[in-house]
Amino acid sequence: MRKSLLIAFTPFLFSSCGDETYTCKCTDKGDNNRAISDYEIKADDKSQAEFECKQKNLTFSGNPEYKNVQCEVE
Repeated sequence: MRKSLLIAFTPFLFSSCGDETYTCKCTDKGDNNRAISDYEIKADDKSQAEFECKQKNLTFSGNPEYKNVQCEVE
């Protein structure tokens, strides 16, 4: 049983090691596009990096000070 679970989950373990590095830039759109932060995301493709970048956007959305922050992959 343990061996079959290991075989089944092996592709998922290695899928997080992306070949590409993408930059997620977070800017305040309400304050003359002021740069807030940059993140480097390692992902297999751009769509995965965009998803992870949108997750960064959610961390800012709970704070009223950063309500206009938008994070995008470049």
